[in-house]
Amino acid sequence: NFIGRSMAMDISLSGNPKIQRERHAIVTFDPRSKTCFFQPEETRELIYINDELVLGPGKIGHEDVILMADEKFIFFKLTCDKIDWL
Repeated sequence: NFIGRSMAMDISLSGNPKIQRERHAIVTFDPRSKTCFFQPEETRELIYINDELVLGPGKIGHEDVILMADEKFIFFKLTCDKIDWL
């Protein structure tokens, strides 16, 4: 899932010029391990998860707090036995 300001992104965050138009960050779900990963992409802004600087790809978990472009987001991973949602 690509994050950016553009409506073409999977997750569109319009309204904040500090967020890159395309590929500011990426959230990836690995269905085999049922694990989510987050990574910064084409941004010069620093990104923090749970107040820790993120410089490359890493795991992200349920209710982790993402600070990106002066805005906070809470990550919710929704799963059940038969279906996985992000």
